[in-house]
Amino acid sequence: MSIYLILGTYSDNGAAAMVGGDSDRRAAMDSMCNSVGAKLVDYHITRGAYDFCVIAEADSFAQIASMTLTAKGS
Repeated sequence: MSIYLILGTYSDNGAAAMVGGDSDRRAAMDSMCNSVGAKLVDYHITRGAYDFCVIAEADSFAQIASMTLTAKGS
């Protein structure tokens, strides 16, 4: 399996839900990885240009691409 590093940002609504609620983003990322056959290695909230960093293991880039397209579509 290859290791992939995914950087991303939250929409204003996504960020507001994190601040105002009890959203478990790590569990959501784990579920997203599992849905395409990948494995979540680690998840970090970051500061700066990106809001989060996901480290995942997958057999192919197609799995990661599928995961990110699904996330963008939701």
